[in-house]
Amino acid sequence: MSFNRQAGSRDYSPDERSRVLRELLSGRYTGATNVIPVAEFAAIVGMEGRTLRAILADMDGLDCVIAYTEDGFFIAEYAEEGESWTRVLQARARTEFARAERRQAYTDAHLPRRQEVLAL
Repeated sequence: MSFNRQAGSRDYSPDERSRVLRELLSGRYTGATNVIPVAEFAAIVGMEGRTLRAILADMDGLDCVIAYTEDGFFIAEYAEEGESWTRVLQARARTEFARAERRQAYTDAHLPRRQEVLAL
């Protein structure tokens, strides 16, 4: 994480993270009955949605478990509330890992290197 803030970027300051964490853990967003849209929460903490999503992603699983719905997000109160998003993340990771392996296999089989690999 870089602390050079750009509007709406993945970069954010420690102060912005603290502001989000303080509001997030206030108790107003805990449990499935307290879903809040990302845009509404972003307005509450005074930042761009993209920056907020980066902060939420970085703190998810460290400071709390964030559960997502079609209507927004909330802090999981029970383990089951976070499980569906965990499965989504695991599926994404498998897909991205498979893509990386395909890319490497193609590179190794079809693309020349500018410099030969040095033998030891």
